[in-house]
Amino acid sequence: MDRPDELRGALFAALPRIGRDVTVSGWLESLFSHEYDRGLRALLHRLYTVTAPVPLSDLYEVVWQAVSPLYVLDDLSPERLQHLRVAGDHDVHRTLKAMASLDVVLLTEDTAELTEGGRTQTARMHGEPVPGDTVLRILVELADVDNPGYGGSYWCPPRSTWTGFTP
Repeated sequence: MDRPDELRGALFAALPRIGRDVTVSGWLESLFSHEYDRGLRALLHRLYTVTAPVPLSDLYEVVWQAVSPLYVLDDLSPERLQHLRVAGDHDVHRTLKAMASLDVVLLTEDTAELTEGGRTQTARMHGEPVPGDTVLRILVELADVDNPGYGGSYWCPPRSTWTGFTP
């Protein structure tokens, strides 16, 4: 392909739609596999808000905290709850490996972080402008107002193909 960055961007944009293909179930499906969209948003949010490697254990916990409140787990035995958490951790790790294969995540044995390309793709997924994008500025003048209190401008993101993502 003559434009590998465009291909990588298209594959990254498809991440929200491939949950069942990435989170291969074993004998016990994870909560993440059932709430992939929500978990992926939490995972990307955590990676996007820092500029240093994030321990995998932190990422597993972030995803667990995002998806587990949707379920009543109080009656589960500690062993069964632990199995659910381990299954979720495996699915999160498989998702990170898929992202690493796209060169949008740098994955080590203990940490993960977005690459520069991953930051750009995550910003694009969020609807933020990236270098080279045209940004529309709107100037509003208020009639009969001496000091409106704000002299700056606001940026309005374009319509995102994946709504609901808020880093």
